[in-house]
Amino acid sequence: MTAGRRIPRALAALLSLGLALTGVALVATPASAATTHTVTDSADTNTSGTLRYLLQTDATVVSGDTIDFAPGITSVLLTGVIYVRVGLTIDGGGDVTIGRANTGGFAQLYMYPTDAGQDFVLQNLTITGIPLGTGTALGAGYGPTNELPRDITLSNVTVTNELNNYAPIADFYQVQGDILIEDSTFTGNDSDSGAGSGGLFVEFGSPTLTVRDSTFSDNTSGVDGAALTLLNFSGAIVISGSTFERNHTDGNGGAISASTIGSLQILSSEFNENNADGNGGAISLSTGADWSVSNSTFENNDADQQGGAIYSAGVYSDSNVTDSTFTTNSAQSGGAISTLVDAAVLTVARSSFVGNSFTSGGG
Repeated sequence: MTAGRRIPRALAALLSLGLALTGVALVATPASAATTHTVTDSADTNTSGTLRYLLQTDATVVSGDTIDFAPGITSVLLTGVIYVRVGLTIDGGGDVTIGRANTGGFAQLYMYPTDAGQDFVLQNLTITGIPLGTGTALGAGYGPTNELPRDITLSNVTVTNELNNYAPIADFYQVQGDILIEDSTFTGNDSDSGAGSGGLFVEFGSPTLTVRDSTFSDNTSGVDGAALTLLNFSGAIVISGSTFERNHTDGNGGAISASTIGSLQILSSEFNENNADGNGGAISLSTGADWSVSNSTFENNDADQQGGAIYSAGVYSDSNVTDSTFTTNSAQSGGAISTLVDAAVLTVARSSFVGNSFTSGGG
C-alpha cells in the first residue's frame, strides 16, 4: 500500500471486523466448571431431588460434580443399592447418615462407572447398618460396560454396625487407581456370622493404598482380617497415624490380613488388644511381602497360634522394625513376632520388647 493513501471506509470496516474476529478466536474457551447438586428430598425414590435420582438417573450430573445435602436433611434410608455411575464427590457435610430401611442384603453405595477414568470421593459422611440387616456399606467394581473405578478417596467417613458374611465395610475389586482413606472411623462391623473375610476388602489391582489418621475398632471376621484384608494386591500399602484396637478374627490377622501383596509400611500407628484364633494377633502377612514398622506400638495383642503381634510367612520377604514397642503380646509361638521362612531377613533397631509371652517356639 502506498504511503499516505487513505483506506476506503468499507475496507477499513472489514479489516477492523477481521481483526476483532481474529482477537476473539485467540481467546481460549474455559473448561466447564464442576456443578454442585443438592439433595433436597430424603426419600429413597427415583424422583427429582433424591440421592438415588442424582446418583443413578439425572443426566445433568457428570464426572467431577459434587453432591451435597440441603440443611435439615440428616438421614437417608435406602431400600436397595444405589449405583454411582460417574466419578464425583459425595459430601455429607458432617451431618448426614446413610442407612438401611430394611434388612435386605445389598451394598449401600456401589461405584459402578459407565466410563473409564472415573474418580470417586466420599467425605464427611456416616454409613450405618441396622440390627439383623446384612450387606456391605461400599462396593466398587465393573460397571455396565466393564469399566473399573480409578481413584477412590474416603475422607472423614464413618462406617459402623454393618453385618455381612463378606466385607461389611467395603469390597473394592480391581480398582485401577489409588485408594486413600483418611480421618475415618470403622467400628462395630461384623462378618463373624459367615465364612467371608471381614472389614475393608481390597482384591487385585496394583494401586497404592494409603490409610492415615484413621481408626478401626471392634470389628470381627469369620475368616481373616477383621479391619483390613488385602488379597492379590500388587501395590504398596502405607498405613500411618492410625489405630487398630479390639478387632477379632476366627482366622489370621486380628486387624490386618495381607496375602500376595507388593509391600506394607506401617508408620506411627497403634495396634492394641487385637486377637486372632489363627496366626497374627494384629497382622498376618504371607506370600512374599516386604514389610516395615516404625514408630509404632503393639500392646496386648494375642494369637492362638503364631505371632502375637505380627506373623510373617512370606517367601524371601525382608522385614524391618525400628523405633517401635511390643508389650505383653502373646501367642503359642512367637509372642511378639513370628517369621517362618529361612530366607527372610528381619532387622530390628531401637525397639523394645517387654512382657511378651509364648507357650512354645520363642517369644
